[in-house]
Amino acid sequence: MYESRNIILAVPKGIEVSLVGMEIKGALSFDDWLHVGEMLKTAEGSVQFWIGDYLNYGEKAYGEKYAQAVDPKQATTWTVYASIAKSVAILMRIKDLSWHHHRVVAPLEPAEQKHWLAEALANEWSYRELAAAIKAAKPTPPLPEGKYRVIYADPPWQYADELIEGYGAATHHYPTMSIEELCALPVADLAADDSVLFLWVTVPMAVEGSRVIPAWGFSYKAMFVWDKVKHNFGHYNSVRHELLLVCTRGQCLPDSRRLEDSVVSIERSGKHSEKPARFAEIIEVMYPLGPRIELFARGNRPGWDAWGNEPEPCGEQRVREAAGDGGGLRDCLR
Repeated sequence: MYESRNIILAVPKGIEVSLVGMEIKGALSFDDWLHVGEMLKTAEGSVQFWIGDYLNYGEKAYGEKYAQAVDPKQATTWTVYASIAKSVAILMRIKDLSWHHHRVVAPLEPAEQKHWLAEALANEWSYRELAAAIKAAKPTPPLPEGKYRVIYADPPWQYADELIEGYGAATHHYPTMSIEELCALPVADLAADDSVLFLWVTVPMAVEGSRVIPAWGFSYKAMFVWDKVKHNFGHYNSVRHELLLVCTRGQCLPDSRRLEDSVVSIERSGKHSEKPARFAEIIEVMYPLGPRIELFARGNRPGWDAWGNEPEPCGEQRVREAAGDGGGLRDCLR
């Protein structure tokens, strides 16, 4: 798929380009005029990747100082560009497909990215048609039967901002789900009469996402705050934290009298949206008794039932955390 990227945006003589316009002075041949059009198409379809690759290099080379290059008004958009550029390697990119096509496949493993980009090219799909095809190929599996005292969930939140939505989908390894779709899941049928729900909510979804709690038959009680340590971009501030809401049904106080610290500082991992194993360990200390299930699980965790995609055993995550594997820009909106 890789083709030469040594593209030079050469402006013909007689054309002056500024920050606010393009002036064509004197006669311009039709061929030169067509060349300018191709130049503009190249720039329009490539600038997102250019910005993303530029930021990723800056973070790797200069650490957190790279943030000085970003205008706060552009922070969220540029962060998305960086995330997609990091997720889809240059060798995987196809010049005849838009950046949005690549955004859609960013959640997938490289082999799947290659497959779906090739399908989009062969079938001349729009990026929306590509997204629909991928979602149709990965239908949501039915929830398991049984009753659980402890439910741990990290939903694939769907954002109104298309760029943020694409970013979220890219790092969550699941098709996103609307609030209505999440509320409709029969999680209440999984919950024992006396049970607890630990629900991850991103900062942009802190208010709207709370609608899931009563829909699943629970009431909010408390929260943990995951401090991700590294600087993160956001519309209004550096959003370097995420919320783990504690909700109960019936009577379900912790079995342990030990009070865990409500703020946990752990540097985010290299996989976007992946939560530190430490939080599951905290839950196990608080509630050592009764059956437990993890919804939208990323792997098989000893002592837990799991529902969702399982890209790797959870033990591999613990190895990366111990090694201090940071995640760069990829976790900046989560």
